[in-house]
Amino acid sequence: MDSRTRYASLPSMTLALTLAFLTLGAPRALSAQEIPIPSQEKLLTFTRTYVAIGKIRDEIQAQLAQIGNKTAEAQARLREQMKERTAEAIQGAGLTPEEYEQITFVVAFNDEQRKAFEATLAQVTAVPTP
Repeated sequence: MDSRTRYASLPSMTLALTLAFLTLGAPRALSAQEIPIPSQEKLLTFTRTYVAIGKIRDEIQAQLAQIGNKTAEAQARLREQMKERTAEAIQGAGLTPEEYEQITFVVAFNDEQRKAFEATLAQVTAVPTP
């Protein structure tokens, strides 16, 4: 399967958003109605960052699976590397971790925003959504 196809499939996107949501944590003490809807520009930035983080995750997961990286120390080092690179991707995109969390939350729980995200994802990856 082409890596771009994976990003556009709804089940993997839903899983990835859920994992990101769980990894980064829920926006604190805010309901879906209280979190601001991102602008189209912010959604595009988020989507590009989401794709970049997916590539980082895929790369690190492949390294975690290698036989030489099965020690606890190697696994911990790679997981730390994934956290650092993810944080760098978010910051490099001009987002704060809180903004990324909030947009992840909105996209995960707001049907209209999820559709906008899927359309933007299709545009960014050049893979149409199903």
